[in-house]
Amino acid sequence: MGKLDDAQAIFGDMLSDAEDIPDPGQRSQRMMAIRQAEVATLMETKAYDRARKVLDERVSAEPDNADWIYELAMLDERQKRYDSMEQGLRRVIALQPEQKQGYNALGYSLADRNVRLPEARKLLERASELGPDDPYIMDSLAWVKYRMGELQPAAELLKNAYAKAPEAEIGAHLGEVLWQLGERDEARKTWTEAAKIEPENETLVDTLRRYNVLLSK
Repeated sequence: MGKLDDAQAIFGDMLSDAEDIPDPGQRSQRMMAIRQAEVATLMETKAYDRARKVLDERVSAEPDNADWIYELAMLDERQKRYDSMEQGLRRVIALQPEQKQGYNALGYSLADRNVRLPEARKLLERASELGPDDPYIMDSLAWVKYRMGELQPAAELLKNAYAKAPEAEIGAHLGEVLWQLGERDEARKTWTEAAKIEPENETLVDTLRRYNVLLSK
C-alpha cells in the first residue's frame, strides 16, 4: 500500500516486544528475524535508501556479522555499486569460507555482467562443491558456462535446476540457452511456463525484450 512509515513503525513495535524475551539467544534470533523481514520488505518495495539505513546501522553494530554484510552487498548489487558489493561479498567469504552464499552471489554477479568469467567459474565451482544439490547454484554455474560458450552443458544444468526449483528467473535462463541452441519451440514453451509463475520477473521481462519475443496468452 506504500505506507512505509507505518510498516516500519510496526517492525519497531515488534522489536520492542522482542526485547522482553528473557532468553538472550532467543531474543537475539527473534530481533534479527524481524530486522531481516524489515529489510526484505524495503527491498521488495525498492525503498533502497531506507533499507541501506537499516543495514548500515546493523553492520556498524555488528561488523563481523556475515548475514548483514551479505544483505548490504545484495543491496549494493541492486544499485549497481559493484565495487562495494564485491568488497562485501569477499568479506562474507573470509568470515564464512565454508558457506556457499558468498561464492555463489559474487560468481553469479560476474557471470551475469559477463566479466572476469574464469574467476566467476572458480567461485561458482567452489559454491557447487559446498552445495551440489542447490538449484540456485546450478543456475549460476550454468550461466557462467553459457557465457563461456558451453551451451549444451549449461542447458543440462538448467533443466536440472528448473526441475528442482521451477522459478521464473531459472526458466528465463533455460529458455535463453535453448534459444541459442536452436530449440526455439522449447524455449518459447519454457518462457511461457516461467511467465505463468511470475510474469513481472525482471530477468524474464528483459530476456523476452532482448529476443523480441511476445508470448501468446
